[in-house]
Amino acid sequence: VAEPRLNDAEIKEVLKDLAKKEKFGEACARIQAQLAHAGPSDALFAAVCRVGVVLKTRHAEGSPGWRFGLTLFNAAIEKFTGVGRAPADLKKLGELRANAMAATDAADAEPAEESGGGGDEDDGPQAFEGQLSGELPTEFERQRRRRLAQQPTQFN
Repeated sequence: VAEPRLNDAEIKEVLKDLAKKEKFGEACARIQAQLAHAGPSDALFAAVCRVGVVLKTRHAEGSPGWRFGLTLFNAAIEKFTGVGRAPADLKKLGELRANAMAATDAADAEPAEESGGGGDEDDGPQAFEGQLSGELPTEFERQRRRRLAQQPTQFN
């Protein structure tokens, strides 16, 4: 189902939705649909650039918004390449895509780093069964070790 072409007022509404985290993905999808069904315009290019600004300023690296942005930037590069856009504009889109790729790659790598963590420094909850069997330190032991580690050592 092809979405009707957005007029300037509707594009402004979509840009307002970008500021709301719960509507960010939907707004990106609407902009992407316009890229697919409408001709490349300055208003659409500006909307894609605005997505990049919102991502940098309001979304943490690895948040779902970066995935929406990456998909949008890929579609924008495809749409605006070879249609007479200035090389600086295409470079800008490339930078936005590179930033989104870096943010999503960092998010993909994050769980692997956490699971390879090491022992007593883990602040996460411990398994109850492990505490009963003595295989895991109790919460009191971890707190005591931290206090001991934070106390300055005194040498005579």
